[in-house]
Amino acid sequence: MPYLNKKTKLWTGRIQRKGFPQKKKRGFKTKTAAKKWEQNILESILHPQIVFLTSQISLKYLKYCQKRFKLNTYRQKTFILKSFLLSLQKDISIETISLSHVENYLDDMYEVKGGKKANRDLRELGTFFNWVIQRDYLSSNPCQSVEKYHEDPFIKYVPPAEDIQTILEIATQFEKDIILVAYHALARAGEIRSIKPDDCDFENDMLTLWTRKRKGGSLEPDQIEMNKTLKSVLSRYAVNAVNYIFERNEKQLSKNSLDKVLPKLCKKAGIKPFTFHSIRHHVATLLATRLSLLEVQKALRHKRATTTDIYLRSLVKIETKGVHVLDDLCKRSRPENIIPFQKTINQK
Repeated sequence: MPYLNKKTKLWTGRIQRKGFPQKKKRGFKTKTAAKKWEQNILESILHPQIVFLTSQISLKYLKYCQKRFKLNTYRQKTFILKSFLLSLQKDISIETISLSHVENYLDDMYEVKGGKKANRDLRELGTFFNWVIQRDYLSSNPCQSVEKYHEDPFIKYVPPAEDIQTILEIATQFEKDIILVAYHALARAGEIRSIKPDDCDFENDMLTLWTRKRKGGSLEPDQIEMNKTLKSVLSRYAVNAVNYIFERNEKQLSKNSLDKVLPKLCKKAGIKPFTFHSIRHHVATLLATRLSLLEVQKALRHKRATTTDIYLRSLVKIETKGVHVLDDLCKRSRPENIIPFQKTINQK
């Protein structure tokens, strides 16, 4: 109950409830104001408002991602969320995250890392906040009004055939065979490490590659035809393989060991370094000059032709005759077949 200070003629509000510390506030001009304060405090004690900190919700989201995405994707999401949380300077309620918080973080990222990094973080943060909205922690997505940043076009490095031939000449037989499998199967490094004897159907010349390059990160099988080179290499290893085609001490070749193969050979040869994925780029450009888009899509094992089209655009500049074909058409056509442009009104 409020009480009056006879000296100051001001009211004091006081809440004293069992199990809770006493709360008191002085300086109210009227008893009604002091009583209203007491009611608000009592309401907050009886029905406390739950505040979800951004860090708490981020941890919930990352636990969700850990069970549904492959390790590299999970690590990337973790790194971006951690960077965003650090940019806030203090842990605040998820409900108070605003457009300015997101824009300040992305603007800084653009200045330091460029447009591509800023846009990638924008996509990841947008996905995070959509997840938050679906679970009723937030009502709107603060990324929704953020426009994409300008990013310079990126052309992936495609090693020339001479460089690939050079490393094949100085590689050990084991390293050479791994490179040949990468080349003739257009296989990713992780897929090469995962090839088992049972994946090789030498009778029907078919190879099964297991990939995680799908939404959700689950392993999915891709079957491809084996050409003579691929069949020759795999058949030699399949004879003595226990668990994996390329193994050491009956254990899968480690990612670290495989990742070191090409950088070491490139350094030894004195050429620009490239990776197993760069070999995939090289073969894709060769196929693009000889096969249709659908055939290249099948070789690269893309689900959609649009993915293959985007993939090739990042590798090579597609040459086209464009309007120059009109010159050839005019040469072969008779004058009467060429439709002249009509003169404008002002021309005489």
